[in-house]
Amino acid sequence: MDVHEHRVQPVDWQLHCADLAAAGASMLDMLTAVDDPDAGRIEVLAHLVDVDAGQRHLVWTAVDRTVAELASLVEVYPGASWHEREVHEMFGVTFVGNPDLRPLLTTGEVGFPLRRTTALPARVATTWPGGTEPSDRPAPGRVAARPRSRPGPPGIPAQWQP
Repeated sequence: MDVHEHRVQPVDWQLHCADLAAAGASMLDMLTAVDDPDAGRIEVLAHLVDVDAGQRHLVWTAVDRTVAELASLVEVYPGASWHEREVHEMFGVTFVGNPDLRPLLTTGEVGFPLRRTTALPARVATTWPGGTEPSDRPAPGRVAARPRSRPGPPGIPAQWQP
């Protein structure tokens, strides 16, 4: 299958996807997002498929993290409703025109779990398996040497560490 990438402005998101649907890309396979706090944006990605022509389309756009709004694709792809609910819950992107953005998995009290700046209690409370090495444990009958300092789990800022 051929893969075509389309980078569009947020204002063109819905119209571009509608044009692809009219041209035969009638299946929404996936809609997700990627948080980029350093750039101050959240990139939203839709994977659309034209089964008859054997073509796949990756449609990208980026929204500002502070005002994360994008036009809903529900009118074009009714199955987008669930995907948009998930992206809204996990990343905080509001899909204007989606009638049902209720959380699917969380109570909404944690914030947006997949934003890289959200501190999740489970990440801090869970012991990271890479925190100790077998060589740090003393052999039976020997006194343990002072262990080397270990960095925390990857992706967890130092201020989240206990």
